[in-house]
Amino acid sequence: MPRATRDAAERTRMALLSSAAMLFAERGFHAVSVVDVAGSAGVSRGAVYHNWADKTALFAEVVEHAHADAAEQAAVATAEIDDPIEVLLRGALAYVAACADHRHRRILLVDGPAVIDRARWVALEREYAASLLADALDRAEVEPAKRAVVSLLLAGAVQRAVVGVAEGMPLEALHAPLRAMIEATVRS
Repeated sequence: MPRATRDAAERTRMALLSSAAMLFAERGFHAVSVVDVAGSAGVSRGAVYHNWADKTALFAEVVEHAHADAAEQAAVATAEIDDPIEVLLRGALAYVAACADHRHRRILLVDGPAVIDRARWVALEREYAASLLADALDRAEVEPAKRAVVSLLLAGAVQRAVVGVAEGMPLEALHAPLRAMIEATVRS
């Protein structure tokens, strides 16, 4: 395939992903059709099926991009921080804010867990959220034998915090309680 054709195909794929993410975020998985996505991107539905087997496969990639974006926002928020407790706190707050944002809320909190098969969902959470936790826990010098449990507890708290913020809890309200929980969990 000539480079110009590959570039055009990649631009079409990215336009479809962008359109799908916007539509899924606004309307939800079940209210969006392949025709809606193609129309929004200005291409035929054949372009969707050229890139994905079906709407669920397209949605799965949108979910993966949303997870990646939330993890990237957490990584950026902690890039210049040395204190491992502060890394965990700032990373958690950034991750919560990203997941609860209107661009990701419905995709990651409502439709994602319902549409994506459980094994893939767990793998995505592990890949994006757990990798951030693992680095911070290593820096905090949490004993290797405790890391899995501490990671599980912190990830669970962060996921519940995402739901709370998405339902209207101010992000700022999490700061002090989350810091106390992180300090107690990591230092125990």
